[in-house]
Amino acid sequence: MYEFIRVQLGVSMHGSENLNGFEGGLHSTQMSIGQNITKIYEAIRDGDMQGVLADLVASPRENGFAFSKL
Repeated sequence: MYEFIRVQLGVSMHGSENLNGFEGGLHSTQMSIGQNITKIYEAIRDGDMQGVLADLVASPRENGFAFSKL
């Protein structure tokens, strides 16, 4: 799920502008939190995240999770 959001959707870690002291101004190097949430929401709404979630639940032991009570 993390990889899908970061790599496929291109949602970067929030706060990286702080590291550089906002050299280019606010929101100059990354999208706002709202814009990133919109990307995630649209992926859920459009069904793009279904396969990722299905894979996560279908093979819980392989992914290091135990969802035996689902």
